[in-house]
Amino acid sequence: MEANLDLKGIFEKIKSLSIFGSKDLIGFDIGNASLKAIYLKKEQEGWRVVDYFYEELSPALRKDITSPERREEILKKLKNVFSTKFSKVKKVATSVSGNQVIVRNVKFPKMAPQDLEKTIQYEAEPYIAFDIRDVYLSTHILKDVIEEEQPKMETILVAAKRDFIDDRISIFQEAGVMPVIIDVDAFAVINLYEANYDSFYGENILFLDIGAGTTNLIITENGYPKVVRDLFTGSNEITNSIATALRVDFEDAEELKKKYGIVSTLELDEMENPDEAEQVSGIITNSIDDILSDARRSLDYFNTISETGGDVSKVVLSGGGAKLRNLINYIHLQLNIPCEIIDPWKNISTEDSFLKEHTPEFAVALGLSLRREKDTR
Repeated sequence: MEANLDLKGIFEKIKSLSIFGSKDLIGFDIGNASLKAIYLKKEQEGWRVVDYFYEELSPALRKDITSPERREEILKKLKNVFSTKFSKVKKVATSVSGNQVIVRNVKFPKMAPQDLEKTIQYEAEPYIAFDIRDVYLSTHILKDVIEEEQPKMETILVAAKRDFIDDRISIFQEAGVMPVIIDVDAFAVINLYEANYDSFYGENILFLDIGAGTTNLIITENGYPKVVRDLFTGSNEITNSIATALRVDFEDAEELKKKYGIVSTLELDEMENPDEAEQVSGIITNSIDDILSDARRSLDYFNTISETGGDVSKVVLSGGGAKLRNLINYIHLQLNIPCEIIDPWKNISTEDSFLKEHTPEFAVALGLSLRREKDTR
């Protein structure tokens, strides 16, 4: 059987499948540090969480995301959850990011969509760092524009390594389910925001999805993704730096990261161990500053291509790293832009305290769970 590859309507359907009758699907996020899944039901108004799954991977399995041991452990967990908690649902929406995926905002000469489909291998090659024969390619036309007095079309171009995508499809198939949608992490977050904020199409937003291994950076302009980047600084790097500096193991370093977060000068006097707090906080801010340096460069670039003046109205955080203590205030001060954590509970209902406590970690899975097969929005 073949799978349906569709990255939020941005990936063409390179393979086709329709062997299961149910429209229900599970949004499943295979992250660097944990597995998250959400099962939603559409209500008359909004959505309702039917069930969810969350399980952390051991620190040893986070170091090499391509290791056979990691794949074996993930497959074991997938088989278990789809034979128990999600036994009645056989379709999955999942997503990818990292150095196996390239996303570009590109302006191609104006042509019919079917003509672009025929010539995409040639049109895309200058923008892709991979061998064009080794990737799945797709485009999504955003809108028509005029550039240098020539008609063009602003397009999102996505390229993903074939072996990476094929393995992601395979691991779900081996677990007895079918990935009918494969999205990009960044677009899953945007999808979640769009479903919960009426203002999405009237503002410019910087999204930072701070995961364990990667930070997804997206800048949208009136709902259109204009800048999409994967930054290879994430929560694990912060934890590893703490572990090295303080000579503790990964688990202890993780606890110190959660305990202190970013500590202000005024708070140090109130700390039981101010020296330790200052050291941990300094390590955290060094990594966050790396992310913010990339964010500033992306904002500067956005200013040069923006059609609305380039002013970003807010920073929206998601991912496990978004929960770092005092991070919201720190980013607000550093970028001089209001900052908040994404709130998916405006149009999605749940009373589960664990889900609400771990909202940022579930952002990608929630965005995926809103998708439906053959949805090309």
